[in-house]
Amino acid sequence: MRNNLLSLVLVLFAQLGFSQASLNLTLAGHINPPSDLNDVWGYVDGINNKEYAICGVMAGGEIIVDVTNPSSPQIVQTLPGISSTWRDLKVWGSYAYITNESGNGLRVIDLSNLPNSVLYKDTIIHGMNSAHNLYIDNGFAYVVGPDIANGGMVFLDLSNPWHPAYAGEYNTHYIHDVYVRNDIAYAGELSNGLTLINVANKSNPVILANRQYQGNFTHNTWLNDAGTVCFTTDEVSAGKITAFDISNLNNIDLLDEIQSSLSTN
Repeated sequence: MRNNLLSLVLVLFAQLGFSQASLNLTLAGHINPPSDLNDVWGYVDGINNKEYAICGVMAGGEIIVDVTNPSSPQIVQTLPGISSTWRDLKVWGSYAYITNESGNGLRVIDLSNLPNSVLYKDTIIHGMNSAHNLYIDNGFAYVVGPDIANGGMVFLDLSNPWHPAYAGEYNTHYIHDVYVRNDIAYAGELSNGLTLINVANKSNPVILANRQYQGNFTHNTWLNDAGTVCFTTDEVSAGKITAFDISNLNNIDLLDEIQSSLSTN
């Protein structure tokens, strides 16, 4: 799936008209989407041995692309939806969950009948009408940048995947993006930097640590496999990718950083 989705990622850049030289990458295939795309995530149908990419469409809705043969991707489903510059999605089991910043709540898509059909709905949960992004771990969706909870993070229980249930919230600070593993959320809080939050008790999340650094505008976070290093990016012109040693939460050490030679974000 990772190799096949790479072709879709390259398409996203092609749509923006970039003309940079390829760096050890070869375009395997492409599609012609209905408008610019704003996110992509994968779904594997293990029963029928099919691989799909679910893509957010800025003009509205989503497209689902069969990427089983990366040299010949095929759009198999087109879903209508509200127009939004920001639309982010994740998959848990055979369901996709999608946020946007324009309204209509959280979108839930049942992918189990692909490629023939999908069921989908937009649902407003606990008054949450919009959100910026989400991450899913161990049966919970962590929805960030919502229009409730002070823009922080809303926890949704996915035990019933078609009917996500409100389980609690973190409302201390706005969160732009989040990565969660083993009940610890690694939150990108823009001007507030990187914040680590214990989310084991969904009704009482606890801040474990906060790390600010020069010029931070922490856009997103991700852990290495060992769980010892957290990587961040900053959503500013000529921003950096930064690596932090998180083995000691009382002293989060900046290990290294790299800055692109490109002139934009």
